Amino acid sequence: MNGKHEKIKCILKIAGFCAAGVGVVAEAVGLILMAIDPLNVPLGLLLFLTSGGFILIFGGIGVLGIAFRRESVKYERDELAPLQETQSEPCPHCGELNAAGSLFCGLCGENLQTVCPHCGAPVVRGRKFCSRCGTKLF
Repeated sequence: MNGKHEKIKCILKIAGFCAAGVGVVAEAVGLILMAIDPLNVPLGLLLFLTSGGFILIFGGIGVLGIAFRRESVKYERDELAPLQETQSEPCPHCGELNAAGSLFCGLCGENLQTVCPHCGAPVVRGRKFCSRCGTKLF
């Protein structure tokens, strides 16, 4: 990514935070003025502060969403995708991906569960020793 793009993202981040902050302040001032003496405050000023505050808040949040898009996509790719990858295992017979812990392949129907040759207990694929009797597995 070039330097110009980074500058634009930095400006968008600053502008987004500033817009949202000014919007929150405008909303607070409008609500405080309305709570103190609603009859002596011009209606136009209240409408300007409250509606303008909402527009600035949501506009600032939208700009921040654009500015932080790369970071959110990177987080999603690096943090969430590995969880999805570990939840499926390939069938040793046909290669079809099956949910972890499946007993049979959803495509070819082969048994995915192995048993200990010594005691016959079910063994999770990839283990080196039986969890029931401790026999070394192939």
